[in-house]
Amino acid sequence: MLVTVGFLRVFDRRGLASIGVRWPAGGRRPALRQAAAVPLAVLAFLAAWLLAIEIVPGTAVQVDGWSGEMAGPAGALHLALLLAGFLVQGGVEEWLVRGYIYHALRQRWRRSTAVLSSALLFALLHGANPDVSPVALLNTFLAGVILTFLVERGGSLWSATLAHGVWNFAVSSLVSLPVSGVRLPHLLALSVDGPALLTGDGFGPEGSLLLSFLALAVAAALGRGLPENSGVSP
Repeated sequence: MLVTVGFLRVFDRRGLASIGVRWPAGGRRPALRQAAAVPLAVLAFLAAWLLAIEIVPGTAVQVDGWSGEMAGPAGALHLALLLAGFLVQGGVEEWLVRGYIYHALRQRWRRSTAVLSSALLFALLHGANPDVSPVALLNTFLAGVILTFLVERGGSLWSATLAHGVWNFAVSSLVSLPVSGVRLPHLLALSVDGPALLTGDGFGPEGSLLLSFLALAVAAALGRGLPENSGVSP
């Protein structure tokens, strides 16, 4: 993050607002609305994937109750710290990929080229994660596209950071599935059964082909109506 600040100040001669480090368009009131709406949308997206796992023949969701790892006040504090940590981790990734890198590309290339290039880089950054697969890379690429469209529509990194952090938290710490191949302490004892191509296996939902169809629909909806111009970053 310090390196990007140096590049902005010394080479680009721009401020942090130029890469989306600011409130969304409209100020704090839209930011508060997004703080409520974006997590709900992320949870609905995860619920849609779990529903697809449940209804598609050959796959199923198994819920065995509470895991016991988050019992009592200490467990609640642990969950809160995990959420905060994921928001920071997601924010750092957004700062680098959708913030500096995407906007640098956006200054020079057409919007579609900058979106696809930054999303490809985002996918490659996850290429060494445990249990990665071609479908996992595809879904990480689609996630990069979705997060970039959130930045474009909101005019800042705010909604993308919320979506990124809440997704990682919900998958790993609430429903006890791997997130990008990594397992963490969790609230529910939940598992998915079926072919690895559909369930994502050790990589988690992001390795699931069912998630690919959902992500394509979301990306198409968010990208619809965005102008295809060149040369100037929003």
